[in-house]
Amino acid sequence: MQVNYPRRDENVHQRYTLWNVAYIMMIIMTILSVVILTPLLLGTADIYLLFLAIMVLLPLAWMIPMTIMVKRCRNEVGTPNEKNHLALAICCTLFAGIIPGILAIVATSLFVPREVQFGGTSYEGTDGYNGNGGQPNNNFGQE
Repeated sequence: MQVNYPRRDENVHQRYTLWNVAYIMMIIMTILSVVILTPLLLGTADIYLLFLAIMVLLPLAWMIPMTIMVKRCRNEVGTPNEKNHLALAICCTLFAGIIPGILAIVATSLFVPREVQFGGTSYEGTDGYNGNGGQPNNNFGQE
Protein backbone atom coordinates (compact mmCIF):
# COMPACT_ATOMS: atom_id res chain seq x y z
CA MET A 1 0.00 0.00 0.00
CA GLN A 2 1.39 3.36 -1.02
CA VAL A 3 0.99 6.30 1.35
CA ASN A 4 0.66 9.72 -0.28
CA TYR A 5 2.12 12.31 2.03
CA PRO A 6 1.20 15.96 1.47
CA ARG A 7 3.64 17.85 -0.67
CA ARG A 8 5.85 20.32 1.18
CA ASP A 9 5.55 23.94 0.12
CA GLU A 10 8.82 24.78 -1.62
CA ASN A 11 8.18 28.52 -1.84
CA VAL A 12 7.94 29.33 1.87
CA HIS A 13 11.49 30.67 2.17
CA GLN A 14 11.19 32.71 -1.04
CA ARG A 15 7.85 34.20 -0.01
CA TYR A 16 9.16 35.06 3.46
CA THR A 17 12.23 36.74 1.98
CA LEU A 18 10.14 38.75 -0.49
CA TRP A 19 7.67 39.89 2.19
CA ASN A 20 10.60 40.73 4.51
CA VAL A 21 12.32 42.89 1.88
CA ALA A 22 8.97 44.52 1.04
CA TYR A 23 8.49 45.25 4.76
CA ILE A 24 11.94 46.83 5.06
CA MET A 25 11.31 48.90 1.92
CA MET A 26 7.94 50.01 3.30
CA ILE A 27 9.64 51.23 6.48
CA ILE A 28 12.25 53.10 4.42
CA MET A 29 9.60 54.68 2.19
CA THR A 30 7.52 55.70 5.22
CA ILE A 31 10.53 57.31 6.91
CA LEU A 32 11.49 59.07 3.68
CA SER A 33 7.95 60.40 3.38
CA VAL A 34 8.19 61.82 6.89
CA VAL A 35 11.61 63.35 6.17
CA ILE A 36 10.29 64.97 3.01
CA LEU A 37 7.06 66.03 4.73
CA THR A 38 8.64 67.74 7.76
CA PRO A 39 10.25 70.70 5.93
CA LEU A 40 7.00 71.23 4.03
CA LEU A 41 4.98 71.37 7.23
CA LEU A 42 7.43 73.69 8.99
CA GLY A 43 7.48 76.24 6.20
CA THR A 44 3.79 76.35 5.26
CA ALA A 45 3.32 80.09 4.91
CA ASP A 46 1.92 79.82 1.43
CA ILE A 47 -1.45 78.18 0.70
CA TYR A 48 0.17 76.17 -2.11
CA LEU A 49 2.68 74.62 0.31
CA LEU A 50 -0.12 73.81 2.73
CA PHE A 51 -2.02 72.04 -0.05
CA LEU A 52 1.17 70.18 -1.01
CA ALA A 53 1.72 69.12 2.62
CA ILE A 54 -1.85 67.78 2.79
CA MET A 55 -1.31 65.86 -0.44
CA VAL A 56 1.80 64.24 1.09
CA LEU A 57 -0.07 63.44 4.34
CA LEU A 58 -2.77 61.41 2.57
CA PRO A 59 -0.44 58.69 1.25
CA LEU A 60 1.35 58.68 4.60
CA ALA A 61 -1.96 57.93 6.32
CA TRP A 62 -2.18 54.84 4.08
CA MET A 63 1.47 53.81 4.34
CA ILE A 64 1.59 53.31 8.10
CA PRO A 65 -1.29 50.77 8.24
CA MET A 66 -0.04 49.08 5.06
CA THR A 67 3.42 48.70 6.62
CA ILE A 68 1.81 46.96 9.59
CA MET A 69 -0.21 44.72 7.24
CA VAL A 70 2.93 43.78 5.27
CA LYS A 71 4.59 42.77 8.54
CA ARG A 72 1.56 40.60 9.36
CA CYS A 73 1.73 39.02 5.90
CA ARG A 74 5.40 38.27 6.46
CA ASN A 75 4.61 36.59 9.79
CA GLU A 76 1.79 34.51 8.23
CA VAL A 77 4.02 32.90 5.58
CA GLY A 78 3.95 29.12 5.92
CA THR A 79 1.15 29.07 8.49
CA PRO A 80 -2.43 27.85 7.97
CA ASN A 81 -3.58 31.50 8.28
CA GLU A 82 -1.75 32.57 5.12
CA LYS A 83 -4.00 34.06 2.45
CA ASN A 84 -3.70 35.70 -0.93
CA HIS A 85 -2.86 39.39 -0.45
CA LEU A 86 -3.08 40.74 -3.98
CA ALA A 87 -5.15 43.80 -3.01
CA LEU A 88 -2.56 44.78 -0.40
CA ALA A 89 0.22 44.31 -2.94
CA ILE A 90 -1.54 46.59 -5.43
CA CYS A 91 -2.11 49.24 -2.76
CA CYS A 92 1.57 49.02 -1.82
CA THR A 93 2.44 49.68 -5.45
CA LEU A 94 0.14 52.71 -5.59
CA PHE A 95 0.95 54.35 -2.25
CA ALA A 96 4.36 53.14 -1.05
CA GLY A 97 6.38 52.80 -4.21
CA ILE A 98 6.97 50.46 -7.06
CA ILE A 99 9.74 48.35 -5.45
CA PRO A 100 7.86 47.14 -2.34
CA GLY A 101 4.71 46.78 -4.42
CA ILE A 102 6.32 44.54 -7.02
CA LEU A 103 8.00 42.48 -4.29
CA ALA A 104 4.60 41.98 -2.64
CA ILE A 105 2.99 41.07 -5.99
CA VAL A 106 5.69 38.46 -6.66
CA ALA A 107 5.34 37.05 -3.14
CA THR A 108 1.59 36.82 -3.64
CA SER A 109 1.99 35.13 -7.01
CA LEU A 110 4.15 32.41 -5.40
CA PHE A 111 1.40 31.59 -2.89
CA VAL A 112 -0.57 28.40 -3.55
CA PRO A 113 -3.59 27.85 -1.28
CA ARG A 114 -3.35 24.83 1.01
CA GLU A 115 -6.38 23.06 -0.47
CA VAL A 116 -4.86 23.28 -3.96
CA GLN A 117 -1.38 22.40 -2.74
CA PHE A 118 -2.39 19.35 -0.72
CA GLY A 119 -5.08 18.14 -3.11
CA GLY A 120 -7.97 18.53 -0.68
CA THR A 121 -10.88 20.88 -0.42
CA SER A 122 -11.49 23.69 2.02
CA TYR A 123 -14.77 22.18 3.25
CA GLU A 124 -13.60 18.83 4.60
CA GLY A 125 -15.79 18.26 7.65
CA THR A 126 -17.00 21.76 8.39
CA ASP A 127 -16.90 24.98 6.48
CA GLY A 128 -17.45 27.37 9.37
CA TYR A 129 -20.96 28.16 8.18
CA ASN A 130 -23.34 25.35 9.05
CA GLY A 131 -21.11 22.40 9.94
CA ASN A 132 -22.44 20.25 7.10
CA GLY A 133 -19.28 20.24 5.06
CA GLY A 134 -20.60 22.76 2.56
CA GLN A 135 -23.96 21.06 2.11
CA PRO A 136 -27.02 23.30 2.44
CA ASN A 137 -28.95 23.23 5.67
CA ASN A 138 -32.47 22.07 4.68
CA ASN A 139 -34.17 21.96 8.06
CA PHE A 140 -35.66 25.46 7.50
CA GLY A 141 -35.04 26.76 11.01
CA GLN A 142 -36.07 23.52 12.75
CA GLU A 143 -33.51 22.04 15.09
